[in-house]
Amino acid sequence: MTIASIADFISIVAGTMTIFGVGGLLSWSLVKKTKENLPDTTLSIFVMAFKLALCILMLWLFAVPVVLLHMFIVLSIGKGSIGSGDLFWGDEYSYAYIISYIIGVLVWVPAYFISCACIYSWSFQPVIIFFKRFSNKGS
Repeated sequence: MTIASIADFISIVAGTMTIFGVGGLLSWSLVKKTKENLPDTTLSIFVMAFKLALCILMLWLFAVPVVLLHMFIVLSIGKGSIGSGDLFWGDEYSYAYIISYIIGVLVWVPAYFISCACIYSWSFQPVIIFFKRFSNKGS
């Protein structure tokens, strides 16, 4: 093992601890103040922190298709090429970027929140409810 591989391992562990630490802090504030015993409260906080960490990691997974959709729309509507300086905004074809951001928000924000709802409920029931309401079959 070299020093670089040890440093990489420590970096991965530190990043994981940061994600769980932020999730734990937020989960502690979200846990209901009930008369549960300490092990049950600790376990519920850990589960909430784990689910929040999954939602944070899901945000990174959603970043790839969001950027790909953005690039596809800008390339289709705009000038046909994107340089390194105008990936997220270009003055020459600003309408392509605006359309891309509007479509991206309309598509990916509901998809992300439905995914997080599935993680927190640990079922696909939020997806079923969404599509029932979307198709006007549910009340």
